Amino acid sequence: MQRSTFHSKTDENGDLNQYWYSEKTCHVLCAAVKESMSLKGTRVAFLSTPSLFFSLDEEDREQCVLFDFDRSLSLGSCSNQFEFYDYNNPTNLDSKLHGKFDVSSSTCLLFVTASSLHLCLILSSILSKGDCH
Repeated sequence: MQRSTFHSKTDENGDLNQYWYSEKTCHVLCAAVKESMSLKGTRVAFLSTPSLFFSLDEEDREQCVLFDFDRSLSLGSCSNQFEFYDYNNPTNLDSKLHGKFDVSSSTCLLFVTASSLHLCLILSSILSKGDCH
């Protein structure tokens, strides 16, 4: 796992509800994600968790997609692994992504309302294969 330059180059944006995990937390959570990716072909959906997504090595990110509202995160080498996602409208996704992910990672618990957690769970269920973790 690489030392993330994301933390040093990307500011949190409270207007977009962006709050990054610490580098230590990223390291621990990404280790768990990488363990789940040990099976070839495992796909991972990162739901509004860019600090985790960008903490993975570029090679590992090839098996991942970042779903986020902030389109500036799609610039550069990650443009093919970015999907615009508005948690207020979780079903507004390309149907080719439905049921394609083995693992999902989200920060939905940071949102304080039950309705926003419900919206995040809707997206997770749409994206997940039947046995998603």
